[in-house]
Amino acid sequence: KVYRLLHPPKEPIQTRVPLHVGHVSKLKDLAMRQAKDRMNHLARLRPTGNLELSPTSPYKLEPEFGPCKRKLDSVIHDMKDSSRVLAVSLYLPNCDRKGFFKRKQCKPSRGRKRGICWCVDRFGDKVPSINYAGGGLQCKDLDGGNNSNE
Repeated sequence: KVYRLLHPPKEPIQTRVPLHVGHVSKLKDLAMRQAKDRMNHLARLRPTGNLELSPTSPYKLEPEFGPCKRKLDSVIHDMKDSSRVLAVSLYLPNCDRKGFFKRKQCKPSRGRKRGICWCVDRFGDKVPSINYAGGGLQCKDLDGGNNSNE
């Protein structure tokens, strides 16, 4: 055994496949047939050729994200493309788990000075009745939603 581990064969090892259905248990045979049928069915459903997939297509590779997650991805993509990033002008949106904006959005702090904060709805639109303020701004329950403050 040690010799085989230290000196594997140069040709790939071929796995043995039973020649007759009787060599495989009935349950395994049934599972293999169902898997093959499922793959054939899925192959018939998939679009063929170089068709462009629409955003509502069920064959999308990425799950649908909320507006905040899309904006964050866009900012990160832009940062990768640029040679320098100015920390003063940098704004990364604050997103919840579902990809929507959290109520309180802030620019980064500068030294000991807190960043400017403002309140938004879940789609990122600024709430007009709230003025820009420091980090102590409270944005809870502005429109009765249950999106968290921080």
